[in-house]
Amino acid sequence: MTPKEAAGDPGSSALVLAAEAALRRHAAAGGVPELARHAAALRAPVVVRVLGGAGSGHEELASALSASLLRRSPAPSGGGAPIEFAATDVDAACGLEIGGVGAVSSAIGANGSGGATPAPDVEIFAWCTAPCAHELRLLRRPRRHPAFVVATRAEHWKGSGAGTPEWAAGVPALRTGGSIDVALGLLRRALLEVPAARVAAALARLERDCLGWSPRDPVERAAAEVHGVLSESVYPEPAEIPA
Repeated sequence: MTPKEAAGDPGSSALVLAAEAALRRHAAAGGVPELARHAAALRAPVVVRVLGGAGSGHEELASALSASLLRRSPAPSGGGAPIEFAATDVDAACGLEIGGVGAVSSAIGANGSGGATPAPDVEIFAWCTAPCAHELRLLRRPRRHPAFVVATRAEHWKGSGAGTPEWAAGVPALRTGGSIDVALGLLRRALLEVPAARVAAALARLERDCLGWSPRDPVERAAAEVHGVLSESVYPEPAEIPA
């Protein structure tokens, strides 16, 4: 693992670089420009989505994580993919004003294969109170990308003398204005899963989109090589890609 990979720079991982090289090589040799477009997608900015309701502090958490990650690990250069943070209001994202709880999956890209909002590379759920049904459904939906939960505004319930509420048991707790090191550590570990998840997603899209491409042989050889690169990877296995 390179220093950049250890620092959480998914775009510079050997796995991504090998898959990208395979796609570009077969695109050039076989005259299939679509393969090059799939290769370029591997270097798209890494999106970290921080979800929370009103008063959860999800926007502050996104800003703090972004600043801390940039301060401790300089921005990727050369072949690395930039990391972007998106603070998202969970109620608006779930489309509660329009379609109710049933709109959750389609509103926020349940498995990255559709939906109004493309799936991110990492999701962080910021809960300051017991999660509502739509928040739990959003957390439990099928996904190929890593995700984790943090409890925010912990000073309110930790200072009440009531102890840790049941919903926050086992969840990393953050105080407003306090250290975010625990969340930063979880984010770094999640970023290490991104290369395998990205390559798996690229392979799934390639096999889905290539039915009408011509010639077929370079496409099949490219898919086989990318599959081999992924199979030999030492990275964490991504979650199963839903159909």
